[in-house]
Amino acid sequence: MLTDEYIKRVYDQVVARDGDQPEFLQAVREVFETLQPVGRPVYWSASSSRSAPSSSAWPGLTTRARFR
Repeated sequence: MLTDEYIKRVYDQVVARDGDQPEFLQAVREVFETLQPVGRPVYWSASSSRSAPSSSAWPGLTTRARFR
């Protein structure tokens, strides 16, 4: 059962586009049923796509890691 509203909307778009492909729709549904929303979103710094997530997205969390 699809419980997240966003996942339902995306699935409906897939059905509208590929409604004549029952095996494909079954596979998409099985994958979508395993997806769950992930708590709070993490916002990436607009100044650098290589920097770690902004710590303001997670109050109380300090991030020192950098992507190379």
